[in-house]
Amino acid sequence: MKQAKGIRLVKPSDNLVKAYLRKSRNAVKSMEVNAGVGITEWAVSASYYAKYFAVYALLQKIGMKCEIHDCTIALFDHLFHESIPKQLVQELR
Repeated sequence: MKQAKGIRLVKPSDNLVKAYLRKSRNAVKSMEVNAGVGITEWAVSASYYAKYFAVYALLQKIGMKCEIHDCTIALFDHLFHESIPKQLVQELR
């Protein structure tokens, strides 16, 4: 929370939630296309962003914002560690 652009409370925005979920779905499509033609490094990157954007949408829904990936993942783990698979956080990290 002490870092610039670190974790902060914001007003939840359904528009941003929808936008990040759309980005997540588009990243899944990109992952599938890249994997289908054997471009694995971009498929893996798109897979990461599909998950990250979904996490970001969830945090936005509850009024939390963080512009640093490591902080976003740590916050997600802290808030939801009892209800999410540990593998998901490991994959994001």
